[in-house]
Amino acid sequence: MVEIKSIQHLNSFMNQYAKLDSRGQEMLRQSIHIWELWGYQEWIHVAGILLADVENLTKSLRPLIGSSITKSQFRWDRLESLYLGMMFQLEYLERMEHEDEPDLGSDRGLE
Repeated sequence: MVEIKSIQHLNSFMNQYAKLDSRGQEMLRQSIHIWELWGYQEWIHVAGILLADVENLTKSLRPLIGSSITKSQFRWDRLESLYLGMMFQLEYLERMEHEDEPDLGSDRGLE
């Protein structure tokens, strides 16, 4: 299980994630347990906003990882891949949560 509790943990995790090959990255994405991560939905939301504007993400990370960071040095594609994997898993879990609830818009909810 991967647990992210702070920006430092996120940065460390991304550094480790970037070292993996594509198969290792996929295995790691599948091992993330959303319901056990502190502030997971908030992390996804923030990552999505920052990914929408690479310049702002670069400026935001400079105080944390050094002033020498450039767009070419940071693996934006890997962060985006991780973000999309987390969004897919979150969507899946939300569907599973609501699967047992009756669909009030259909006859199945009136059983």
